[in-house]
Formats: sequence, C-alpha cells, structure tokens
Amino acid sequence: MPNANVIELEACLEDVLKYCDAHPNEAFVQYYHPRVLSSWHTYSSAMSESDAKFIQWRREEEDDRMMWKHVAKELAATQRQLKRINAVGFPSEKLGHWDEEALVDLVNEMLAYLHERRAALEGASKMEEGLKLKLSRAKVEQTQDSQAFREYRRIASTRADALGSLAANLWDFRGALRRQLGKRDETYTAIRWPYSLNPDETVL
Repeated sequence: MPNANVIELEACLEDVLKYCDAHPNEAFVQYYHPRVLSSWHTYSSAMSESDAKFIQWRREEEDDRMMWKHVAKELAATQRQLKRINAVGFPSEKLGHWDEEALVDLVNEMLAYLHERRAALEGASKMEEGLKLKLSRAKVEQTQDSQAFREYRRIASTRADALGSLAANLWDFRGALRRQLGKRDETYTAIRWPYSLNPDETVL
C-alpha cells in the first residue's frame, strides 16, 4: 500500500471513529472498531517516540559537530605554538572540522610528532595532552551521535509500519462499510479517504 498523507489519514480516522461511536451495535463496527483504535494507539505512541528520538539525535549531531570544531581549533593552536617556537617538521596542513577522517589522521600525526619530542621541545607534553583530550572527547561524542541516529532510524521504521497497519485497518473498515451500505450511500462517501492510497472500490 502506498504511503498516505498523514493529515488525510487522520481525517479518515476521525470520520471512522465518529461512525463507530454512532453505531456501536453493528457487528462489523464491533469487529473493526477495536482494531482501528489499537492501530491508532500504536501509531501515536511510535510517533511520539520518533519525535523524541529525532530531537535527541539532532542534539547529539550538533554536540558532535562542536566537538570536532574543538579538535580542529586545538590542532590549529598547536600549529601556531610550534611555529612561534621555531619548531620544524611538524604537520602544518590546515583542516576544517567537517573532514573528520582526515582530521583524525592529521591529529594522530601531530601527536606522534609531539610524543617523539616531549623531552626536547618546549611545551610538547602539554600540547600532546591537550590534543589527546579533545580527540578523545570528540570520539565519544561521535559514538553517541551514531547511537542516537540508529535509535531514531529504528523507531522511524516502527512508526512507518504502524502507519501502514492503521491505513490497512481503515481500508478494511471502509470496505466493510460499503458492503453494508452501498458505494453510493452518503454516509459511506462522507468518510474521507487519502487519494494517495489504493481505492477500495473493487470490494463490491
């Protein structure tokens, strides 16, 4: 079944629930009403959780971006300090925070340079520790960002399945209603159906 416009589907749900409330004793209503409600509650729950996971992921994404900015700034500050003390042979390439893989490689190269010169180069130990700390924090945040994204994708998939289940139950209800009333009945035609979904005109 194609994806439905959620607003259209909710309008259809509203119409169906109104009919069910008005005709609680009809056999097909007693059969479909709890199924429609159950699928709606499942979708609503998944939607709320999906919204929360999305917000959490975007926050983690922003934190991750900021951490890599700190790494790039620390590397640039280290390069400037080495230049001030007339050090030679250190990695001097300038990189932005957005190229994380290349930035990690360059920082590791700088860390190796500083480690080899801890005794001979003024401030090498302090610069090495500063870079290590920033890199470690960025990697932790990167892991958290990845985990948050995986969680969001998981619940987004659950939400899509729940929406499909809701649409299927509404589709079945309309089919049963048309068999009960006929496809030209005003009550049946008044129940709005998303145009993006398959028509159920073939059930009669």
